[in-house]
Amino acid sequence: MLAGYTEDATKHLKALKALGLIENEVSTSKPEPLLDRLQRVFTAPGDLVLEPLGTAADLAAVALKSDRRFVTLLGGTDHDRKVAASCAVPRLKACVDGKDQALEEQLPSTKVVEGSYLPYAGGRGFVMAELGPIIATLSEGDDLPDLSEQAIAMSDSDLAAAILSSEGYLDDGTLAMYATSIAGAGRARFLGPAEFLTPEFASKIASEVRDGDIGPLTVFYFRSTDDLEEADFEGQLVLRRVPFDILRPEAI
Repeated sequence: MLAGYTEDATKHLKALKALGLIENEVSTSKPEPLLDRLQRVFTAPGDLVLEPLGTAADLAAVALKSDRRFVTLLGGTDHDRKVAASCAVPRLKACVDGKDQALEEQLPSTKVVEGSYLPYAGGRGFVMAELGPIIATLSEGDDLPDLSEQAIAMSDSDLAAAILSSEGYLDDGTLAMYATSIAGAGRARFLGPAEFLTPEFASKIASEVRDGDIGPLTVFYFRSTDDLEEADFEGQLVLRRVPFDILRPEAI
């Protein structure tokens, strides 16, 4: 079998449902062998593939099984969320847990045949993220961005989480803790809108840089005193003023 058939994809999801691994199947699902064939033609292991209409996470599952990185967009409507929770997400969890294999042996009544899907022994993983509100806007003719109305209305903790995650850091929701880069390349600290970054405060933060940290610590702040000089902390801190210095690729 070179590419499989749509009915194979349906039987595959029905088998996962019968085993209690997903709650619902999607009738528009595409066969894994077909997606795998296309993926191998156009990508190499380690490449990043995009699935813009992820409904059942077909391409994501194939990418996970074949050593590709992936981004799957699952939609934001109530229906999209329901499908994601009942099919796409648990399907990917089944892959990671090594439960998406030997289906034809476990459930012969579903008529899943060998070669109609990609058996996977498990491993790797995935991260789920939800698109949040707009943080900053840049109006036509302006050189610098402004905080959006949604961001201004946020609590300090929500604003911290929004800014840190948009810059590639994972925050635990408390302003007292540091955030870690998703890519593992460093850490960041967030100072709320009411706090001033002074040279003394910056020195204190710099003294808390841990041995073994990869690169300088990134500090996101809103206000500083006039005598703060970024050059004084070169190699220890990278200072990012919100909103003027956010959303820059080199900050991640």
